[in-house]
Amino acid sequence: MPIQERVTGHFPRLDGLRALAVLAVAVYHWFHPTLWGRPLPLGEMGVSLFFVLSGYLIGGILVDAQARNHAEGARPWFTLRAFAIRRALRIFPAYFVFLALTAAILGLPDPEWYWYPLYLSNVHIETLSAWPEYWSHTWSLAVEEQFYLVIPLVVLFSGRRRLAGVLGLSVVVAGAAAAKLGTVGGWLGSDLGLIPPASFYGLLIGVVLALAVRCLPHVFELVAGLGVVAGIGWMAAWWWSFEGSHVLAILGWPLLCAAVVLWATTDGVAGGFLELSPMLWIGRLAYGIYLWHMPAPRLLEEIGVGAPDNDGAAFVLLASCSVLAAKLSWDLVEKPINDVKSRYPYHPRSCDPAPGSIDATVDTDPVRLS
Repeated sequence: MPIQERVTGHFPRLDGLRALAVLAVAVYHWFHPTLWGRPLPLGEMGVSLFFVLSGYLIGGILVDAQARNHAEGARPWFTLRAFAIRRALRIFPAYFVFLALTAAILGLPDPEWYWYPLYLSNVHIETLSAWPEYWSHTWSLAVEEQFYLVIPLVVLFSGRRRLAGVLGLSVVVAGAAAAKLGTVGGWLGSDLGLIPPASFYGLLIGVVLALAVRCLPHVFELVAGLGVVAGIGWMAAWWWSFEGSHVLAILGWPLLCAAVVLWATTDGVAGGFLELSPMLWIGRLAYGIYLWHMPAPRLLEEIGVGAPDNDGAAFVLLASCSVLAAKLSWDLVEKPINDVKSRYPYHPRSCDPAPGSIDATVDTDPVRLS
């Protein structure tokens, strides 16, 4: 694959990674699995992968837009406006439909409900002593929205050389905040920070990765392979020998996920399973699945269907409920509104991005977190 295509092209395997991420999160929330008596941190793994993927793809859009604006002498305000509108069209409708329907069917899980439509649930949950049931997972959506308020300004209004320094410093600050959080054991049993700057760590890693592959495109296979092996070794050591060391986990998950993302954009055959049709289909629906997987058990109870005692049967039932809700969300809400984004290109001289371009890829992505 040519280097330029490898940097800016569409990689179906990233859709497959989304599928893995949302499945990991759902299994964690439904069953809290263990292995050899130790809890499996599937939730942290899934969220970290979502954050890094989002940072990588959104960062790629912004870095490319910044370079084009600089080359054409265009002001960044046009791109900033288009970015804000396209993100709002992609994210808001499904989210607000989710909040409205769950509140109507199941009631409000939190009396201070107004934090959630404001995308401040992460700030609110930081003050609580327990997760607020079927809206608790919206904290990560709030983190992304807050990140989208900051990162376009950083990328679009910085020169390429200055940008590398600014992003590097930002990663250090966010990592330091995350590490400090890790020394006190995380929050509510999680190895992820809920509020900035700690919560931006994985997203910033993704943006740095997007910039790095554009500046050093020839290191793909080497860095990807070594990174995945080293990352797996690091996290295996943490899980087996350093249980309770939240610093290793909170700093390590995003780095491992960055290596996995990089590996998924190479030509190796090892990740071919990520391109299987079921994986791509689940990846497309990942945003909706993520939104609806938390209330799925309560929704089934509401219609008189209890979860089976067998974990396998329970997974099939809960997954079917979540996928059905996600498919309805995609067909009735997300896809029709997604089509409107073509009216808002990132550059004054641009038409709608060609199918397969990075602009088209990111803005149809169903990436949201856990």
